[in-house]
Amino acid sequence: MFWPVAISFNNLLTRFQRFQQDASKIERIRQEMPRVLHAICDAKQKKRLIVLERTGTALDAIILELMS
Repeated sequence: MFWPVAISFNNLLTRFQRFQQDASKIERIRQEMPRVLHAICDAKQKKRLIVLERTGTALDAIILELMS
């Protein structure tokens, strides 16, 4: 009787940990978006190439494409 409860609790804990990781990734992207947007607007206004550092997030694919 103990094992089914332990297994369910372990599954719940694993899902919660994944949720926390995903939430952290989303928060990091949310923090980086204004910086990326500012760089794009600045480059457009000054008619220059976009120069951005990688963020370590999913935004990097967009950044690389914009800088190519």
